[in-house]
Amino acid sequence: LLENPIDEEKDDEVTEKTKQLYQSCMNESE
Repeated sequence: LLENPIDEEKDDEVTEKTKQLYQSCMNESE
């Protein structure tokens, strides 16, 4: 992981999208 305070906001966005993707995958596999 790159530590870049300037990218923190962007990073949060990516994390959220990743979580959502992960959740969809989990939902589909059930």
